[in-house]
Amino acid sequence: MPPPAQSAALSALADLKLPKDIHISPDGSKAVYALESFAKKNKKAVSSLWIADVGVDHSARQITSGLFKDEKPKWSPDGRYIAFLSDRRYVGSEIYLLEIGGFGEAYPLTDEQAGRNVKDFEWSPSGKLIAFVSPDGDVNEEEVDGDEPIVFGGDEGTNNHRLRAFDVGRKTLQTMSPPDEKVDLFSWSPGPHAVEVAYTVSDASVSGFSCGRINIASIATSHGESETFITTKSPIISLVWTQSDKLHFIARPPPPYTQPAVYEARIKSKQYGSYFGWTGEALSLHKTRESVVACVQNTNHESAHALGVEGTTWPFDSFFDSEYEITSFDAFRKPDSDDFILVFARSSPQVANEVWSVSFKDGKQQGLVKISSHNSAFDGFRSKRISATGPDGWECDGLLFSPKPVTLTRRLPPTVVLVQSEHVLPSFSIGPHLDVAYLTSAGYAVLCPIVRPTSSGGRIGEQYTEVIAILKKAVSEGLVDESRVTISGWADGGFLSSLAVIRNEFSFRAVLCGGGVVDWDFVNANGDSSWPAPDIPSLSRKDSGIDIGRAEAESKSGTRQTPLLILHGREDDVVPVSGPLAFWRQRQRWNGAVQMVLYPKEKHVIRGREQLLDLWTRVLGFYERHVAD
Repeated sequence: MPPPAQSAALSALADLKLPKDIHISPDGSKAVYALESFAKKNKKAVSSLWIADVGVDHSARQITSGLFKDEKPKWSPDGRYIAFLSDRRYVGSEIYLLEIGGFGEAYPLTDEQAGRNVKDFEWSPSGKLIAFVSPDGDVNEEEVDGDEPIVFGGDEGTNNHRLRAFDVGRKTLQTMSPPDEKVDLFSWSPGPHAVEVAYTVSDASVSGFSCGRINIASIATSHGESETFITTKSPIISLVWTQSDKLHFIARPPPPYTQPAVYEARIKSKQYGSYFGWTGEALSLHKTRESVVACVQNTNHESAHALGVEGTTWPFDSFFDSEYEITSFDAFRKPDSDDFILVFARSSPQVANEVWSVSFKDGKQQGLVKISSHNSAFDGFRSKRISATGPDGWECDGLLFSPKPVTLTRRLPPTVVLVQSEHVLPSFSIGPHLDVAYLTSAGYAVLCPIVRPTSSGGRIGEQYTEVIAILKKAVSEGLVDESRVTISGWADGGFLSSLAVIRNEFSFRAVLCGGGVVDWDFVNANGDSSWPAPDIPSLSRKDSGIDIGRAEAESKSGTRQTPLLILHGREDDVVPVSGPLAFWRQRQRWNGAVQMVLYPKEKHVIRGREQLLDLWTRVLGFYERHVAD
């Protein structure tokens, strides 16, 4: 059992508050957002809605109870209502309306079956209509009766998500897309009399991988009919209709699958092209007046870019940079000026997750204000960037996070190499399970290598050598004690960490593989068909650069006995549990010191509060036995 102080710290960390779904009011004075705890106390997650005054310190206040899952709040164009999704009546989400400034309760928008299991929604510019996406049938993906058969595929009909429009005043509902299309993203045409909606449909028939198609439907003429606007060569991940003849979207360019970019499309000519002039990965688009603000992630920061601003001094270059990861974001362009307001959620190594606002006048930043105070009780940690050159000359980076010193000591803390599957920026919430926060609070340093993504030509063998190069650079600079180092990762990071069991570049004291991929072919077959599968080998394939026979011989001879802990969600729908189980059985045959833990009713990432606390306690105990001496 961990010490009482550590148990209390882990319990508090499980209740970390995460702001999301930020939306700025029509006059730019307030922002509404959803707030949820990191871990689920019960079977289902819950979240509450909060409002804060833009530019006012610690002004956030709660407006819904937090007994349900209230999320994705959006102001009506006149600012009188907030619409949001909630599971108050059913397991699936419905649209609710809450009047601001009154004393009434929130009420559901519609009682019709089509109004359940709503995926997303958007007000029309007039505020008279709300477009939303929902399935035809009573689909419930979160709870399945264990006594009922589960059917995959076949010709018994589909429950594709369809685009619908609800007239708020007349209480009438209209379906705008045909039943054979699965609608994902959508956006109203601009103007007070908007009647058209652009929406995206995935189309796997155009090429060997899934492409994106943008259709346009009108409530004036459409009865489940639409017109194809354009077809892209890759999936679309964000969409806004900014001007009458201008639409913006984010898509990944054609092979070799470089980073997602922002595209501008012209409605009349049905032509589109990408923006150039900046590097980085486009994450999201946010409509504000007739322009759009793009949130872009770069190697060392995230930035905001103003696009589609005609005849103004605003460039396409970034006008705001954040060295820390932004997890939710919205933008507001003031009437009759080029002044912007941004409201975003982020954390840093020093400050846990909070909501911030920043304003700009004449292109100059006016100040950064923390408008919430949800996690002020948490102490942060220190961070340092480390750069190294890989064996093939590739310049790679890493971030070393260290606990804040309590007592003066010359001895370096034990270090965990945390292999991330995604790009890393300094943050309190790094890792799928707040890994840096709970490890540094227990006295460990955490080294997060930033490996070359497979989309940039990186291969598994090269990624692993980059991890080792960054680690050895940290050792050479006197930042890491090479005698007390372990390696950990989740998902494809878990795949990379598992290589430490059978490769010799560095002698790790222990290895942790969480939710780890063992056979990529199997994962790709079970993965999201809308995205191209990475060309990554399995542990058993020769092109992985791994000599399994040699590793097995070394293990049997007693020359390799690295302790290994495998963690996995029993209901993992991303990495099937059969792969890690086979890896565990194989390690058992090699006589390795290996343990596997399966968490019941958990999927790819562990979110149940009791299960998460067990994971943290188990991992710290594992490190205490093998690394912290």
